[in-house]
Amino acid sequence: MALGAGGWFAFMSPHDSTVTLVADTSTAVPGKPVTVTGTVSPAVAHRVVELAVATTAGGAYTPAGTATTDATGRFQTTWTPAQAGKAWVQATAIELGRDQEAQSTAAAVTVRTPATLTLKLSAPAIRTTAAATVTATVAPAGGAVTLEKSSDGTTWTSVPTTTGKGGAATAKLSGLAGGTWHIRGMAAQTDTAGEATGKEATLLVEDYKAAGAKYLAIVAAGNNAVIKLNSMIDAGASQAALRKQAEIISKAYTQEAKALRAYKGWPREVAPVVTDLAKQSVLSSDDFHMRAQSRGVDEWNEVAAQGDAAAAAASADAARIRDMLGLPKRSLHP
Repeated sequence: MALGAGGWFAFMSPHDSTVTLVADTSTAVPGKPVTVTGTVSPAVAHRVVELAVATTAGGAYTPAGTATTDATGRFQTTWTPAQAGKAWVQATAIELGRDQEAQSTAAAVTVRTPATLTLKLSAPAIRTTAAATVTATVAPAGGAVTLEKSSDGTTWTSVPTTTGKGGAATAKLSGLAGGTWHIRGMAAQTDTAGEATGKEATLLVEDYKAAGAKYLAIVAAGNNAVIKLNSMIDAGASQAALRKQAEIISKAYTQEAKALRAYKGWPREVAPVVTDLAKQSVLSSDDFHMRAQSRGVDEWNEVAAQGDAAAAAASADAARIRDMLGLPKRSLHP
């Protein structure tokens, strides 16, 4: 009997159990279920697993739902975090028959609120001699902000930032070459907020000095050709020579109109006037082409008189452009 009892006791001895636990923390955000999976050994179906969570590694743990194992001992459930921050999840396999209760190691979960980053420029456009301020605002506040600039949208360089109140960071943009500059920002993730990348902002930097130099280069040929024509008239040049010079001026004005339209570096306030001057240059080109076809002094003078309106409009546009670009004034178009 003693042997039999001892044999019966050995048969009924309890089994040690183990529980492993994995929590999917890739997108853990407040209010969104987090998938929790694990395995209980020995494997048996329908074993109850209780889930508990805590805000510190040492407890206190509170119930967070239950799951049951399948025939392989696997279980899966979800836990929905209520707030951002660190959390620890633990699973306990309830005693079943001779399988003893077992508890998993706590799995650490970082719950982060999705963050947003917005960029705001103090001005949409500046001159090369001026500066602009870019402000990056992160919500929720806390993540370190990195700001970068690029002149082509491909090669980026960092911009020193100053951290302000409420998650805002500012940077001064100065010494920039003319053109369109791209500004972007990124906020690092924290224990309570995810990382964030803001929509790119663009800053137009207008180079008045370069535009002025370009303008003078474009109008030089037509201007010099007109000066030469006036000198020829004063010197009593032949009608044939004047007609030949008029054709040179016509071609110069045609090229001038093309060049004025092709250059993309005109400051915004100057661009509309340049567009109008290009139209007037086309009219002036036609006028001098007709002079080149004239058959005498009277016809030359008649064509010239008809072109006076276009010449006056062109001169007015040229004067405005020169004033806007800070160039010396002159009465002769262009």
